[in-house]
Amino acid sequence: MAPDCKVCELQLNPPEGGWYWQDEHWSIGPHLTTEVPGWTVAYLRRHASSLSSMTRAELESMGPALAKAAAAIEAETGAERVYLVLFGENFPHVHLVLIPRGAQVPPEHRSSRLHVYAKEYVDPAAYREVGERIRRRLAAAPTR
Repeated sequence: MAPDCKVCELQLNPPEGGWYWQDEHWSIGPHLTTEVPGWTVAYLRRHASSLSSMTRAELESMGPALAKAAAAIEAETGAERVYLVLFGENFPHVHLVLIPRGAQVPPEHRSSRLHVYAKEYVDPAAYREVGERIRRRLAAAPTR
């Protein structure tokens, strides 16, 4: 764990309700700053600030963990596409945001613009309910 790293602190103090799913390298859980239904984050459990500073085992486990999360998000939201975003600007710790995009999202809000228009899709009650469904699906899903 790195001192003063908010993501490392989160590994020690999981979000309310706990993680949706965890393995040796990844913690998958709710997006904590945007209550848009289905928005999910995969956090690397060990502190690393970039993909290039990840271990081989972490990199090899990333694809299966993200695929498992994306499948659960698609099943529970009906998303036509799940976007994957890695910025690391505000929190320099590897964490990837999985953003479902449904058919109801107009073309002018799609792709990277969905992040800009996120506030239009906030629904706290649905966010919590969909999150619980994603948690249950991930718990029941076999490891790929």
